[in-house]
Amino acid sequence: MRHSSRWILALTPTEHSWSPAELAQRRAADAETIGSAVDAIGAGPVAWAVETADRIMGRFRDEGEMLGVPSESTGFSRQGAEVGLLMALVAMVSESPLEKIRISPAMPQLARIAVRQGMPIDALIHKAWASHAASQDEMLDRIGALVDTEHQIAAIRAMSTAMFAYGNATVRALSDAYREERRQWDGKTREARRRVIADLARGGPAPVDAEEILGLSLVGGHLFGLAFSATGRHVSQLEESVNSFARTAADLLGADRVIVVPHDAAVEMWWTFASREPSDAAELLRDADRPSGVSISVGPTGIGIDGFRASYHGAYEAARVGRAADADGIWAYDRVAHLALLLHDRSAARRFVIHHLGPLMDAGDRVAEIRTTLRRYLETGNSRVGVADELHIAPSTVAYRVAQAQEILGPAFRDRPVPTLLALQLVELIPDIAS
Repeated sequence: MRHSSRWILALTPTEHSWSPAELAQRRAADAETIGSAVDAIGAGPVAWAVETADRIMGRFRDEGEMLGVPSESTGFSRQGAEVGLLMALVAMVSESPLEKIRISPAMPQLARIAVRQGMPIDALIHKAWASHAASQDEMLDRIGALVDTEHQIAAIRAMSTAMFAYGNATVRALSDAYREERRQWDGKTREARRRVIADLARGGPAPVDAEEILGLSLVGGHLFGLAFSATGRHVSQLEESVNSFARTAADLLGADRVIVVPHDAAVEMWWTFASREPSDAAELLRDADRPSGVSISVGPTGIGIDGFRASYHGAYEAARVGRAADADGIWAYDRVAHLALLLHDRSAARRFVIHHLGPLMDAGDRVAEIRTTLRRYLETGNSRVGVADELHIAPSTVAYRVAQAQEILGPAFRDRPVPTLLALQLVELIPDIAS
């Protein structure tokens, strides 16, 4: 053993020497890691490492925000700090070649747990490096106390070199294990969530483990949505961009949880609310940064499993309208449900438009202006002033265009204003529907 590493064998816990029973009781690392470390460096240094890892985690808990340490935790942070510290000490004492530093099997397992508990990889790596840096600080303090001045520089250099190599090896092992687990976990989780969603939507009973699989509560309020290509063209990284949108939207909506599940050519989004759900989700969603080329449909908000089902089917109905339109946007079931019904049969919708609008479907800008003015006139409850302000024309022009529409349509317009409005809205949505 090099002289620069002998200080490690002198490490002891601060209060008193620990008995084997106390060490077994206070450790967070697995018994195999502890046992092999005791064999390599002795019980005193191992007890010091256990005590130090606990102190580091306590500091992170108390001062995490100030220190810049991620607040997310897998619940096994102390185990990771303890294992990392022990393996580093063993590597320095055994003088292992830096390129062959052994990583405890516990490290990849911690990465797998992080995936299952939803910790992002950047938070995991940040916490690993923060723990690593704190361990180095603790070692520097011990070198200052246990190594004579003449040999301190050599001890510090040896420790820093070994810790840097061990830190890199640890991060590499964590990253590799995290990516592999994420790949497998995402596939399993998506498949399980999609199965539960489909079963619930069909009206089946909720599985006993439905909430655990979904990661949200079935009690309370629900809002279901779909994200899909507005024009049918490919959208690059659709799932990633929708995931960001869904989480931003959760804050705007006041949702407790949101899950994002790719399905066929769309991405499903499910927001849940512990208390009152938003009264106008569509308006709130317009303030979220919607991905380019992506349309969003949402069902009505509802309570309990029945509320989820209504929102689920409503979102798919609204998506039918959004996909028929040649433009992206937010499509709310509350506003387009009637158009969704008409579009169940595209041929029937075409016949409906032709029957109720007839010559008002002629080509040309003048007839198009009449259709637009008449549609807004009917949608606003016959408000000439409101339509005039919206279209930037005089109220008299509104009245003139409505009179022209009445002349073109004849008595049918006065007798059936609602079907006329529905036909106009279909033409607004799909301009070539009567072609």
